[in-house]
Amino acid sequence: MNRPLLYSPLLTIYFPLFWDLLKTNSKIVLFADDGLVLLRNANLINLFTNLNIELTIIGDWYDVNKLALNADKCNYIVFSPRQRTNDINKKINQFNLNLTLNNCVLKRVNEVKYLGIYIRYDLSWATQVNHVWNKCNKYLGLLGKLRHYLSY
Repeated sequence: MNRPLLYSPLLTIYFPLFWDLLKTNSKIVLFADDGLVLLRNANLINLFTNLNIELTIIGDWYDVNKLALNADKCNYIVFSPRQRTNDINKKINQFNLNLTLNNCVLKRVNEVKYLGIYIRYDLSWATQVNHVWNKCNKYLGLLGKLRHYLSY
């Protein structure tokens, strides 16, 4: 039984039962109130089918246990090399592949912020580096303006 090392104390009672319900080889990662469902499959159609099965189980489990899950805040990302992005986008559009949670279609995103780190679909660090760069420039500019008022 795969359980993460860190999971919310509020959900300690519920989650041991939850892991037994999953049908595929998906991994669930929880930290405080953030959660990820990770699934890997070479076939895109099978990937979406299996994830929809898991999301149905997760949604039903939340409903049965009278817990709230805001599907509007949920989204998904498909990790792939840049060279295959166009092929994947064509397949998703061609076969009309969607992920649904509680009858709400999840939005596909190219990058996601998880635990303060930006993760892109191609696993590049460009977004994270730009974010840190802009944040540093902001504070360095502020220190530059305050240098006349500060003593060494």
